[in-house]
Amino acid sequence: MIFGAENIRLTGRWHTAQDGSVVTTACGSAAEFAFCGKSAVIHFNIDYMKHPYPHIWLCVDGGAYTECVIDRFLRVEANTDGEHMVKIVLKSCVEMQHRWFAPLEAKLHIQGVEAESVPPLPCDERPVIEFVGDSITEGILVDEKQRKIEATDFLNDQDNRVYQDDVRGAYAYRTAELLNCRAAIFAYGGVGITKGGSGGVPKAAAIYNYCFDGAECIGYTPDTVVVNYGANDWSQPSEKYLAGYEELLCVIRAKHRDAKIVILNAFSGVFAEKLSLFAGEFNKKYSDNVYYINIAEKIPVGPVHPSRETHAIIAEHLAEELKKILA
Repeated sequence: MIFGAENIRLTGRWHTAQDGSVVTTACGSAAEFAFCGKSAVIHFNIDYMKHPYPHIWLCVDGGAYTECVIDRFLRVEANTDGEHMVKIVLKSCVEMQHRWFAPLEAKLHIQGVEAESVPPLPCDERPVIEFVGDSITEGILVDEKQRKIEATDFLNDQDNRVYQDDVRGAYAYRTAELLNCRAAIFAYGGVGITKGGSGGVPKAAAIYNYCFDGAECIGYTPDTVVVNYGANDWSQPSEKYLAGYEELLCVIRAKHRDAKIVILNAFSGVFAEKLSLFAGEFNKKYSDNVYYINIAEKIPVGPVHPSRETHAIIAEHLAEELKKILA
């Protein structure tokens, strides 16, 4: 069956296709549904996708998460008859595959589910916190050592990314869990304030209002938006960076009038002092209340893409700072 709004819960950047199926290209986007009986078969659209296919996290009845590869279908078998809950999270994609312009080469496209029945879901009234950013926010290379393909050339190295990347291991998703919020992640590798990123994704202000090129988002209203850009803008003049940041914040505020907006300084420390001053100037200019957090000095020195362990440290510090804002 094709899902209706009452029997699927979508968190993150999802779009409804013409046939009623739902699709996302943003790692961290989650879909939840219930089924009655002992088994269900989830159907996916993999048209135009390229190998290696994206990986997902699959959780049944709130238990352990299992990493799976997207295919035409996945079968879920429960231990008992009755009503069961399923959660799917887009874990990782190949960074260089196209996720913005058609045809989409990496996506999570759920067509529907076969089951005895698919009942309505109970409400989840937890606040939604959105993290907007680049490869660090997306969780690229959190497990850098997890290589399935041993090769030195660039294209084959990209084939390892579905194993090395994990949005649930990254600071953003972890922070949302520490705050008991629903996590909405909108991040693509290489994207910055001043430039587009991997796989042809345009710059930050140009993409914010969409799931992917021209695709409107389904019922998407975050309570808080945390912005983390700068790692890919370090070579640009600060004036260009700050002008682009102002453009992005205006786009976010126009879309979400009541959301709290938090500027998170790049973990490398780039533009830190000027970004702090910019936040105050932005608030005066637009009579807004944008918050600024800089935890760069609390992060262990390491590679550009932090490890899973470092992401956990970042999440602990960031959650504590966000608690002061969200209280």
